[in-house]
Amino acid sequence: MKIYIDNLEFEVDLNKTLLEILREKGYNIPFYCFHPNLRITASCRVCMVEIETNGKKYIVTACSTYPQEGVKVFPNSEKSKEARANILELMLIHHAIDCPLCEKGGKCDLQDFTYEFGRILKETDLNKILPEKQKFNGLLRFYQTRCILCYRCSNFFREELYSDKWLSFERGKKSFVGPFNLELTDEIPFLGYLTHLCPVGAILDNKDYSYGPRSWDLKEIESSCFLCSTGCELKFWVRKENREKVIKSGIKRKPNKIYKVIAKDNFQNPTIFCDRIFYGKDFISNTKRVFKGDNLEETKEKLKKALDEYAREEIALLISPREVDEVLKRIRNFIVKENIKNVAILPGKIYDGAQNITSEISLSNFENSFSLIYYTLIDYSHPVIGFELFRIMKEGKRFKKLKGSFLENVIKKENYFAVVSGFEDRFFRNSDFCLKLTYKKSYELLLDLLSLFYREKGQLPELKDFKYINKYFFEEFLRERKNVSKEAELICEKIKNYKNFIVVFNDMLNPKVQLLLYFLSKCHENGKVLNLRSAFNTEGLLRLFKGFHFKSLSEIKNKLKNETIKCLILYRVEPYFDIPDKEFLNLMENTKVFYINSLKPKYETKMEYLFISTPFEYGGEFINNLGEKRKINKLFDPIFESYSPQDLFYEENYELNVEDKILLDFSIFMEDVEEREFLIEKPNLWDINLLYTDNIDKSFDYSDLKSIVKLKRFFSE
Repeated sequence: MKIYIDNLEFEVDLNKTLLEILREKGYNIPFYCFHPNLRITASCRVCMVEIETNGKKYIVTACSTYPQEGVKVFPNSEKSKEARANILELMLIHHAIDCPLCEKGGKCDLQDFTYEFGRILKETDLNKILPEKQKFNGLLRFYQTRCILCYRCSNFFREELYSDKWLSFERGKKSFVGPFNLELTDEIPFLGYLTHLCPVGAILDNKDYSYGPRSWDLKEIESSCFLCSTGCELKFWVRKENREKVIKSGIKRKPNKIYKVIAKDNFQNPTIFCDRIFYGKDFISNTKRVFKGDNLEETKEKLKKALDEYAREEIALLISPREVDEVLKRIRNFIVKENIKNVAILPGKIYDGAQNITSEISLSNFENSFSLIYYTLIDYSHPVIGFELFRIMKEGKRFKKLKGSFLENVIKKENYFAVVSGFEDRFFRNSDFCLKLTYKKSYELLLDLLSLFYREKGQLPELKDFKYINKYFFEEFLRERKNVSKEAELICEKIKNYKNFIVVFNDMLNPKVQLLLYFLSKCHENGKVLNLRSAFNTEGLLRLFKGFHFKSLSEIKNKLKNETIKCLILYRVEPYFDIPDKEFLNLMENTKVFYINSLKPKYETKMEYLFISTPFEYGGEFINNLGEKRKINKLFDPIFESYSPQDLFYEENYELNVEDKILLDFSIFMEDVEEREFLIEKPNLWDINLLYTDNIDKSFDYSDLKSIVKLKRFFSE
């Protein structure tokens, strides 16, 4: 499609608004209500431009107007400038004049746009309306005097979170936005994102960055978050090296820490962040995580002595994937060179074939798929993935922009969500099909589904990374399966009607349940899985260790009982929270233990300690939960005296000597699963880094989710 901008011809995308097109072409058009993560409302009117079509000229809002063939756009005409100046003046009439005190000063859209598009002298003389100045809760500060009524915050809660906790009230000059019943809530894990959505200083963080360094004292570094496996790409504000004050006592510098987190608001692929990183970012600078240990050379010497003293069968390595690929490669070199056989991954149940289940999927795949969510708390374990999937569930698309009227070009929902769970969450209540079943009965449902697919196709799917045994007996088991449930028949028929089939689950499930879900997904020609990981780089670790036979925690425990394991190496594994087994912890008392971590252990025993840096202090690459490569950039030098983990392990490259295929014994599927009291057995889906922040409220009320008692225990201690 061709349009004219300032009488110059351009080829443009008809699915983009004039605002997006103009900004792509280098025109700086102001906007407040528009945001790439929100639906179009055109309420602030500050983006108005002059257009000419069919010989007539109009003033239109650029954010809600889509191009037409041959339209002429004049973004900098006198009428466009006058319209924008009028709107900005009206916004400033009732706006508080406290820019020197406001924390958004220097990085404020209202300041920037007023300077470029506003008037030097005002043309109106109206009395200011001064509403209540501020409201507090434990997490946010709300300055109603600074609010310009762009409605981003209320639109985000109402249209994207489907919540009535933050609304807009009244009309005309009495309009205001705020929390329902004038109280703020922390039930939704995106309160910190409100501070980013707000274009002015009306909504601010109540816990950190309060009357602290100004924006010109800080620099912005792009990096990925590592507090869960989503790996959100964000921007972090840290201290500028050259910003310092010379006072009588010497030179004063701001401390190294993360002062602020913001999202990347590019129009094509905007990001979002949850409260986990926003309120948990200060764990890096928290002294509570620091512990005293040996220096690097002493640890190397003690580790070498242990390797000489114990046979390889007497050594076990418990490794957490809370690490970047560069370090994991060196750990792999260490395992191969030293021939360590007893290796277990924590957190998660990644053994007995489950290590071959990896995710390679994009969120857009859910838009035209049948999606089965199995026994998983997406909102609690991965809030951003939960936010995106719930939006797709409700609207059919990740981004829904309204063209013209509300009834025009409404997107037809082309997906189907089924939820099988033991409790009710918002996914369960809003899904197209839901079943509330016990863990044991839900496993029977999976067998029914697999039986129906097998009877139709006459064979089981071939998985390239597995070597089958007892396949014939399992096929006989499926053929003779009787009394298949009606629910399974309904789900099976629905799956056939969709181009894609996606199964969503988490790696805390029993490995054979994970394998059965993976196997079920491959019954469809376009079947995929999204295995929600308990640690941020589990996907990267499994790719680096492909084909390696990992041990289960129970296997390690039995060998400790039999005293066949005499030396334990814990790498980024916190014993109390990653191994919630008192008997295991007691067995560690009589074992030589190396504790290598950047977090002080809650369970203290006689161990060899090494305090290492966090990934934000040295950087590296990892693979997120969707199979996408992400990068953590170094934000600053180590805050406390710590050591880089790369210096501990071997730099020489050693390849794993493993079989190409992992043995899959089908007889395990014919055994019943044990009934489970807890949906999530351990609190690992909330990363243990949050223990070392003072900013997040750990007193969540899980009274309506009785099946996750251990999560409540985790947050109460």
